[in-house]
Amino acid sequence: SAVYGVYVIACLFGGFLAGKAIRTQRFFWGLLTGLAYFAVLFSVSWVLGQKDGVTPDLSQALTVMGCCAVGGMAGGIFS
Repeated sequence: SAVYGVYVIACLFGGFLAGKAIRTQRFFWGLLTGLAYFAVLFSVSWVLGQKDGVTPDLSQALTVMGCCAVGGMAGGIFS
């Protein structure tokens, strides 16, 4: 889906910027950036879903977390 592509691109860009800024352990900081992005997405989705009585789908959340982590790591590596 295009949404997963947006997640990967956003985390790729964030990991790239983190790697450029920190310059050491770029792989780790890219991963951390991707996971931080996922944490914000998941938190906002969970809070907004609570109003509607919707619970997050764990398998979909793990897929999104993987996309964010891989995108962030790749951005850190390419920085």
